[in-house]
Amino acid sequence: MRFGGAGREGPALPLGGTQMSGPILRIETCRFDLLWSALLERYAVRPLRSTSERTKRGLVLLDKDRLMPREAENPGTGEKLLLLELRSQASGGAKLLRCTSEVGRLDLRNDDRLDRVTVEGDLPFSPTMTQLEELELLVSRTVWAASLLRQELVETS
Repeated sequence: MRFGGAGREGPALPLGGTQMSGPILRIETCRFDLLWSALLERYAVRPLRSTSERTKRGLVLLDKDRLMPREAENPGTGEKLLLLELRSQASGGAKLLRCTSEVGRLDLRNDDRLDRVTVEGDLPFSPTMTQLEELELLVSRTVWAASLLRQELVETS
């Protein structure tokens, strides 16, 4: 898991252009869509509009450190924004699922400029091997870490 800040880019690049051929990309985006749909069916995730077929956005509710089941009776904690991307690594041909959750805009340098602080987590992606439970764990850990970090930073400031 990485902690991101303003203007920092990770080692992965968006899929597209010369990096992937059409049929392979369609298979991978289809599996990505199926995993996202299963996540929406099983857990309290409210989808938001995305601008790319390789990007999914949503608001998620946590039950402690886990995604709250869709049919749960307790209210869970406040909604947290998540971004899920299907990406390819900068070198090699590996694909990743990257989950990003925003901690918030914070003045980390005490210079009255706000930095966008995020937590990111990656999961190697294979259309034949990646399971919903792996995605659930990636999203849970990333969103929970962002929530804890925000709480710690707010309490100490």
